[in-house]
Amino acid sequence: MKHTSLKAAIHQITLLLSFYRGPPSKPTGHPIRCTVSKISNGSILHEIGHALGLHHEHQRPDRDDFVIIDPSVKKDKDYKVIPEGRKFGAYDCKSVMHYGKIPGKISSKGSACAGMGQRKILTMGDIAAAAAIPTFPFDTICGMIRSKSGNGYLLVETRGGVVYFGDALFCGSRGGQHLDTPVCGIAPTPSGNGYWLVAEDGGVFSFGDAQFFDSAIDSTRP
Repeated sequence: MKHTSLKAAIHQITLLLSFYRGPPSKPTGHPIRCTVSKISNGSILHEIGHALGLHHEHQRPDRDDFVIIDPSVKKDKDYKVIPEGRKFGAYDCKSVMHYGKIPGKISSKGSACAGMGQRKILTMGDIAAAAAIPTFPFDTICGMIRSKSGNGYLLVETRGGVVYFGDALFCGSRGGQHLDTPVCGIAPTPSGNGYWLVAEDGGVFSFGDAQFFDSAIDSTRP
């Protein structure tokens, strides 16, 4: 691997792990195996995703709207729908957890899944899913904001987890991190490129282009 590629891989891995704030969803251990002659940034990210608890994107129950799985492999461990898995956000064809076209196994349903199988960078969906793992199953949903275009929205739950739909921009969350009191609301920035979360004790957490000014936490509270 070239030095520049190694630096890029380290940056992406650091990005993935920086949003992940907890143990794997099934902490049974996951060996990461990469063939040296075929190693790539994306292959490393893909395997780390599995280690954190992420399944293949094309094993979601809604995958048939986007890809065609050949009947000969529909029951194979890497292609069968995982019934105990949880969908997170919109189907992400460009996720590093999605296989590319493999003749006789998987292909795009028309143009529905163009770009599937890329192994260059994490998508917003990859990052959001990794951030959400520690808070699954979600607790009480306590807030919602629409995207600037109106073609998407974000939901926040009381433990600080944030999930996006449509074209809403995921900028981070407090999922898996210590909170003195539950989160009770979310507010967008004017640009739509960030948001604030507020907790019951007046604590404020800023993400994206949201600026932190202060909070209403009583410093004298025991």
